[in-house]
Parts: sequence; structure tokens; C-alpha cells
Amino acid sequence: MKKLILILALIVPAVSAPAQSRTVAGTVKDSNGEPLIGVVVQVDQTKPAVYCITDLDGKFSLKVPQGKDRLVFSSLGMNSESVILAAGQTKVDVVMTEESKMLDQVVVTGYAQTTTKRMTGSVGIVTVEKIKDNPLTSIDAILQGEVSGVQVNTISGQPGRSQQIKIRGTTTLSSNGASPLWVVDGVPLQNETPNMTDSELKAAGFESLFIDGIGSINPNDIESVTVLKDAAAAAIYGSKASNGVIVVTTKHGNEGRMQVSYSGNVSVTMAPLRSSSLMNSAQKIAWEEELWDEFAADRFASGAPHYPVVGIVGIVRSGRGEFASMSETEKNSYLASLKQDTTDWFKVITRNAVSTNHHVSLSGGNRASNYYLSMGYTYNQGALINDSYNRYNVRANYTAYTPKQRMKIDTGLELSHQGSSSPELTSVDPFTYA
Repeated sequence: MKKLILILALIVPAVSAPAQSRTVAGTVKDSNGEPLIGVVVQVDQTKPAVYCITDLDGKFSLKVPQGKDRLVFSSLGMNSESVILAAGQTKVDVVMTEESKMLDQVVVTGYAQTTTKRMTGSVGIVTVEKIKDNPLTSIDAILQGEVSGVQVNTISGQPGRSQQIKIRGTTTLSSNGASPLWVVDGVPLQNETPNMTDSELKAAGFESLFIDGIGSINPNDIESVTVLKDAAAAAIYGSKASNGVIVVTTKHGNEGRMQVSYSGNVSVTMAPLRSSSLMNSAQKIAWEEELWDEFAADRFASGAPHYPVVGIVGIVRSGRGEFASMSETEKNSYLASLKQDTTDWFKVITRNAVSTNHHVSLSGGNRASNYYLSMGYTYNQGALINDSYNRYNVRANYTAYTPKQRMKIDTGLELSHQGSSSPELTSVDPFTYA
């Protein structure tokens, strides 16, 4: 009996004595210093779980069992944080950062923004990650190979020439009306042909430099591109959307300190190389001499009315035109001089083309407003002599919010100057001539 009483005396204090713990309190805020509501604060590795939730002021108070020193802070949309408590520490202040992981791509339509999961129509998206650091100077060229069902064809090597874009193989009986509708920041671009002279229309695509309107936009100013590929786009834009719609969203400022960004590149395109083994002047004249001697010399000497005349040798030997008064010695001397001069006409009309592109932007803002200002310069040389394109861009966006954040006012300004030059050959193809 004495032994039983002794055992009970030793057990009862151990059962009735509560485990030692400490109360830890503190606040949880975001990176802007605002308190976070509903953050779960949990003691790590406890069963049953020991946790609490921050109140309207971001404050919490939690009893931490003895032997536990790790607190875990978690909230939807924020990166989880963990804190190791020091011995005797009872106050903890934590700053949580926003989770930068992209959950889904944003689809911009004519009237709203949604996600690809909620979008019922067929769309394609090109994000800023695919656009930045791209040496191409036009957004239509950047779309090539980025969106399924979108066919981008280069119809001319002239700098600044717009690409031919077809969505889902759109074709028409005539060559007009197959292009998609471009919408920039909610404003549809018009495809009205400007007044142009006959020489400009003959100059290999001058009309496509300006009428699409897309050529005036610097790709560095674009945030995203959404391609609406099915008939659902017609419900937003009407019959103009029958060939598809390409919605372009430009960059705006974000809340925070002013950020300055610069990008630039210089590229060199080598002149086209011709691998054809052509005769030089001496070889060509020697070949024409053989033809003259074999097929025309005897008939010409006999006074026959018809005989073959091949190349410059045939013209000189038969004494046609300006060569009628020349003696045989003078004719031989003239043909000998021609053998000394060989001209590579493709080398004469082509060059190594140097192109450059520069872009600088300033952006920033606060809770009441934000701004975005950019300036760009593009200069492209063509491989053909006197073929070039240049563009100057200025774009400004300003967004102001009402005090209750229920309405915002966007204002924008875009200025663009484009210029293009081409060889003064309106009726002769320079490559055919060469």
C-alpha cells in the first residue's frame, strides 16, 4: 500500500503540471508597409497544429510550446516566410513579398481582360518576354512563328515593308481584304490607302509602309499581343474582324520609384553572294569572236544580206552604227580595250547593310497615378544601294485614379515620323538589270 501511494505521488504532479510555453506577438506587413489581414501564423511541426490568424491591423499573438522555435507565415498571393525565434524572444515583425509566379496568361479582348482558361474562343498570346531583346524592328515580323494558325510572309526585302499576315489561311478572290484588323489599346487602326503618286506606287511596296499603322509602333513599347483567331471576334468588332483580330496592348507605368530603361542594338547584313561562275569580259569577247568567225565572217565578207550578229563583237565586226567608219585596226583595238574591263554589276548595286535601333523609357508612379514615357529611333539599310528606312517614336501614357479607386482615366500621346528611300528605278528591276 505504501508503494502504491508513493507511485501515485510521483505521477500526479507530472500529469497536472502544464508544459511551459511563451507568448509571441507581432505584426505582418507587405513590402509597402501595409498590414496584411488573414495571414496564417503557425508553429512549425506541432501536432495538433498550433496557429493563429492576423487581425485587421495585421497583428497576431500565439503561444509557442516549449522546444519549438520556428514560425511559418503564409497567405494567398504572398511568398511564405519563416522565422527562427531566439531564446526568450517574444516579439516578431515580418514583411511578406508578393508572389511573382504567373498563374495564367491574360487575354485582352475588345471589352475586357480575362484568362485563357475562361476564354471560350481560339486565341494566341505573345508576352513581353518574347518581345524584349528581339532585334526585329516591327511587331508584325516578331509574330512570325510565335502563334499557331498565324502565317507571316515576307513579301519584300525592302526595309520597313510590312509583312503579309494571314490568320488560319484567310484568302480572298482578290488580293485585298485578307489582312487582319489591328487594335492598339482598344482603338482599331484604319486601312485607308493614302494619296500616292504613280512613281511611289511602282516603287515596290511604298503603300505598305504606312497604311497598316503598325509600322509606327516600336516593339519595345508593347506589353502583350493577343490574336483572336475565330468567328467570336466578329461579335466584338463586326465584319472588319472576319480575317481575325490582333490586339496590341502598350506599356504603362507601375507604382514605385522612377525606372529608366535603355536598349539598343547594331546589326550588319552582308551583301548577297553570287556563286555562279560567270565569264569575265575577255572570256565573253573571245567566245563571241569564235561565233563570228565560225558562223558570220564568211557570209559577211561575201555580201550576203543575212548573217548572225552575236554580242558586241558582231556589232563591231559588221560595222553597225558608230562602228561603220572604223578600220579593222581600230575595231581590233576597241575590242582589245573591252577585254581589260570586267564589271560585277551585283557588287555595284549591293552593299553590306548596317542597321541600328535605340529605345529609352521612363516609368513610375504612386497610388494616385502612374506614367510611362519612351523615345525610340530606328534606322535600317537595305542590301540594295539607296534603299533605307528610318523611324522616330515618342510615346507617353498617363493614368490617374479617382480617390476610391473605382475609376481611372487613361491619356496617351503617340508621335511617329517615318521615312523611306529606294533606288530611282521605277520601271526597271535593278537585279534583272544586273
